Amino acid sequence: MNFALKTILVLLTIVCSSAASPGSTEVQSAVQKVARDYIYSWYTGDARLMEATIHPSLVKRSVLVNPSVTLAEESAQELLRKTAAGGASRRVAVEERTFEILDFSAGRSIAQVRIRAARWDELLHLVQLNGEWKIVNVLWEMHSKELGDE
Repeated sequence: MNFALKTILVLLTIVCSSAASPGSTEVQSAVQKVARDYIYSWYTGDARLMEATIHPSLVKRSVLVNPSVTLAEESAQELLRKTAAGGASRRVAVEERTFEILDFSAGRSIAQVRIRAARWDELLHLVQLNGEWKIVNVLWEMHSKELGDE
């Protein structure tokens, strides 16, 4: 193989390997920013920010214990309406508005983030569309201590 061809192959390898791959820090940072913005918008009642994080087809499901376990569901529009009405801003004190990423995984255009908020845990499924990460599914439940189980 001549020198010019070897050089081209090496450059192609470098260019291809520098693209954001699943699980890369670029992907992880972008997905985690969406997760942070999602929680922050709920804590503060910022419907514009919430809208920027979710896909219009989002479905949010909650596990309810009353006393049997049931599943409740809401649409993106319902979530935006609740966020605009204040979200958790009146129920969670500023000093309690915590957020921790417990788990992260990503593929080429999908990702999953498990988070722990002040009083609940959420599992977020995201998709990358047109270069933007959007939340398409949310499954959440209250912490056991919030239900009086601890």
